[in-house]
Amino acid sequence: MSGPDNTNIPLVDYVIEEKTAVLQKRESEGFGFVLRGAKAETPIEEFAPTPAFPALQYLESVDQGGVAWRAGLRTGDFLIEVNGTDVVKVGHRQVVSLIRQGGSRLLMKVVSVSRKSETNLIRKKAPPPPKRAPSTSLTLRSKSMTADLEEIGKTNTGGGGFRANSSLTKQKSLKKTTTTSPPDNA
Repeated sequence: MSGPDNTNIPLVDYVIEEKTAVLQKRESEGFGFVLRGAKAETPIEEFAPTPAFPALQYLESVDQGGVAWRAGLRTGDFLIEVNGTDVVKVGHRQVVSLIRQGGSRLLMKVVSVSRKSETNLIRKKAPPPPKRAPSTSLTLRSKSMTADLEEIGKTNTGGGGFRANSSLTKQKSLKKTTTTSPPDNA
C-alpha cells in the first residue's frame, strides 16, 4: 500500500485522525496556539504531502485549557484548512493572514498524525542467513563483516528504527533542513 501520489510510504505505519474545530474567542484573548511552518510568499507547489507530513503548517504548541485546547486541537496537529480555505501547501504568512481575517471566530480542519507502536505492526522476521559448510573458512574481512552484522542484529531487536553502530557504516547521515518561521502566538 502506498501513500498519496504514490510516495510509497506505507500507510499502515501511521494513525491519521482528521478533526474540524470551531474556535470562538473573546476580544481580550488569543486562540491559544503557536503556529509553525514553512515560509513562502506563494503556495509551495513542489511540496508533496505524505502520511507523516501532510501539510506545511502545524501547531507547535497548544495552551492547555485555552480556546484551541477546548476545541480538541493538540500540539503537532497539521493545518489542512483555515476558514474553508485549503492551506496544505500555503506559506506561514498567508495562513496567519487567513487566521486574522476570521476575527474572533476560526474554523480549522487539522490532521493528527502518530506512528503505530511496534506491537501493532505485523512484520515478518528476516530469515536466518544460510549455514556455512564447516569445511570452509572465513577471511579476516569476512569475519569482521559477520561480527558487525551480528552486532547490528542484536541492537535492532529491541524495536524502534534501524541503528547501524558498526564500523561498516561510517557515513554521516545527511540532514534535510526546512526553513521555518519564528512562532506566532495566536
